[in-house]
Amino acid sequence: MKNLVIILLLCYITGLNAQVHEGTRLALMQGVWDCSTNDEVSIFKIVKDKNCLEFTYQPSGNLDFTLFDMMIGFQSSVTKYNEIQVINIDSLKENGLYYTEIIDKKDIGQDGTIDKAFCIIPSYYECDGSVLSINGGKVFDYEKIPKLPNKALKKLYYRGKKDNRNYIKDYLNIKVAEISTSKSTVYSEPDKPKAILLSKGDVVTVLEEKGVWLKVDYGADTLGWLKKEDTK
Repeated sequence: MKNLVIILLLCYITGLNAQVHEGTRLALMQGVWDCSTNDEVSIFKIVKDKNCLEFTYQPSGNLDFTLFDMMIGFQSSVTKYNEIQVINIDSLKENGLYYTEIIDKKDIGQDGTIDKAFCIIPSYYECDGSVLSINGGKVFDYEKIPKLPNKALKKLYYRGKKDNRNYIKDYLNIKVAEISTSKSTVYSEPDKPKAILLSKGDVVTVLEEKGVWLKVDYGADTLGWLKKEDTK
């Protein structure tokens, strides 16, 4: 019994440590960000706790687009910023003077440290919860958006299949489904078809399951129902 209590206490403490508290600089960054350089190219940043996924979207691009699976946070010590060559991930906090990005979490050593050369500590950073500016200038200005656009969601879904990694589950906490039939009819509600068809390979966000039906968002907050058998 005593061991069980200790385990539960440790789980609770771990949960507290992972939580991002309201009002912190890190809390203002939580969510999905869009930096659109033009009509064709967007850079998306998805922040969840201290994890950050950044990738470039191009409609005509293949699945080898730029993608960074990062860890982010804030350092408070000027001495650390100016002098040390190694950063300990424990030094990344919810608040601090220096916004820091660990470019690839795979580079973090088993001892929880990483060479400063594999990190970005920009000279300018500002975030008010709706606009995120890194190093100033339009190229580095991100706007907070409610969700990832469906076209980018589809790209990220297939990149995840290529990398054997479920980026959508890890970062967005949503469920998606892939159309597996050549054509799938969209219904306004079960058994009431619309004049809309989705094609094999399309990706939709699943909002609700009801028997053999799925309520989905298939783009730009356009909702409908699909037969579950048409998806995988």
